Amino acid sequence: MKTLIIGTTLVLAVAGAAAQEIIPYNDYFASTRTRAEVGAEVASAQRVGMWNVQNEITQFPSVAQSTSVDRARVRAEGLKAQSISAPNTVYDMRYQY
Repeated sequence: MKTLIIGTTLVLAVAGAAAQEIIPYNDYFASTRTRAEVGAEVASAQRVGMWNVQNEITQFPSVAQSTSVDRARVRAEGLKAQSISAPNTVYDMRYQY
């Protein structure tokens, strides 16, 4: 019984020490644009296909970057790097599938 009383007293003492004061949350936000400006920007993005909204999902189109390097040149550069690579890199033969 004595152990139960001591244990309960310790738990209450620790719980009281762990309590924190309430600090009000400051969520003040000052916008630099009006609702009309934001609405016009959203409408413009939807017109040109940069903003696609379906229910709660917003999808933005990916912008593919074209390059002038062809597949053969990239493969040749990779094989050259593989032949002169140092151990413990991604070109090490232990990492090849």
